[in-house]
Amino acid sequence: MIGREQLELVRDGYLRPTPAGAFRAVSGATPDAVSTFLHAILRQPSMPWLDLGTVVALTGVADPQGALAVLHAAQADGLVEALDEPQELPAGSLEEVVPQLLVELSLDGTIVLADADGLPVWFHGMSFDLAERLAALSADLATVHARHRETLGALDTRDGGAFALVDGLGASQLGCWPLHVGQTRFVLVAQGLPRLHHPHFTTLVWLLVRRYG
Repeated sequence: MIGREQLELVRDGYLRPTPAGAFRAVSGATPDAVSTFLHAILRQPSMPWLDLGTVVALTGVADPQGALAVLHAAQADGLVEALDEPQELPAGSLEEVVPQLLVELSLDGTIVLADADGLPVWFHGMSFDLAERLAALSADLATVHARHRETLGALDTRDGGAFALVDGLGASQLGCWPLHVGQTRFVLVAQGLPRLHHPHFTTLVWLLVRRYG
């Protein structure tokens, strides 16, 4: 994708954010050039064919070299991939599809997607009572994060808005990941070890962006 003097496309395929790319697209309330590009991909009804015109359109950068620089930055961080076959969103309503995606995103399938008010929107592998309590916990943590945003920002961590309850070895026992989708904020709360590297995470974010932002 990069030559000696100028950037150029050398890989054909259908452009898709990796799970890390999907998280980068929605993990921060203030987008940068790369997250804006990733978010634009996820607004498409199907994953777009990778060509220069598409890159220019999705980055919003009129200069082709500038647009390719954004693509190269995303590729260098493992945030995008090129697929041989086109991909479409799964058929069905969110109420039908989202729980099927959530089950793959934690090792034991115990997970809830909460809204900004601390209410469970979708959940899997737990009672409604526990889903309500975990959703309320996620809202309280979001308040703590907002109160200490300046201190946390001084740590110079990328996409550092997530919180986790860890065991003695540092493995997550309960994690909360904020997802900023347009004007809507969700929090993904996973009990046990998370599996946000699963392709279903990209599909989940894709569905949410198409519906909410």
